[in-house]
Amino acid sequence: MKKFSTLLLMLALYFPVNAQTVTAETDSVKTKGCVDGDCISLVGKYLFVNGDKYNGEWREGKRYGYGRYDWKNGEWYLGDFTDDKITGTGSFHLLSGKWIGGNFEDCVLVKTNTETDSVIYKNYKIQQMAPKSEVK
Repeated sequence: MKKFSTLLLMLALYFPVNAQTVTAETDSVKTKGCVDGDCISLVGKYLFVNGDKYNGEWREGKRYGYGRYDWKNGEWYLGDFTDDKITGTGSFHLLSGKWIGGNFEDCVLVKTNTETDSVIYKNYKIQQMAPKSEVK
């Protein structure tokens, strides 16, 4: 009987503590900011306050190197970043399903991969990314 009472007491103490632990873990789930990796000087995933997200390389807290930026409207860019700007080789994927590939300078397409895109999309400016002030 003593073993049974001890077992009941242990179970009674275990479940409330365990439930509190689960609640604490649930409350600590990040919904913005750096949610995975190192968003200062390595590779990390960052969720911005406005709903955009970036997954890629970072240098001194800025998007720098290769990465993917997703706007909350569904458009996204995959390619090079320099000093927190879309600069270098990459491709921009529009909501229509069309993608524009080439070389970008400060979010502007300066050279396309195909002649057809050159006529339509040369000097195409990609919408603004979330401001640096939202990166912590």
